[in-house]
Amino acid sequence: MSVEIRMARGLRVHVAVPERVHVEGSTAREAIDALIEMHPPLRRFVLDDARRLRQHVNIYINDELIADRRQLSDSVEAGDTLYILPAVSGGATGQFGRASWEGRRDSDERDRVVGQHAQGPAGRA
Repeated sequence: MSVEIRMARGLRVHVAVPERVHVEGSTAREAIDALIEMHPPLRRFVLDDARRLRQHVNIYINDELIADRRQLSDSVEAGDTLYILPAVSGGATGQFGRASWEGRRDSDERDRVVGQHAQGPAGRA
């Protein structure tokens, strides 16, 4: 089944990969493996050495956070969209006591991307 994978800018700045990639797979694991096969440098940013999702990476299927972070066994269907986003947390400050804007941009990007999907093609819910 063809699914679309979208990646946040926070990942794309490290690896030359388009924002959207179409892959085949029936589970999140199969889709992520297909993505990594196409773009091997992504592996170290998404999966750890045991092939588990990195602690600070979140994957959404459409607008739902995946349930199985260890095996990535959540099912995907044709037309689904997987979102790969670095986790964003608060409290960290930069050199001059200002919060990091990179995390905020990724969070805003996820909200924008997931929100567009939820609204449908014409901006309707």
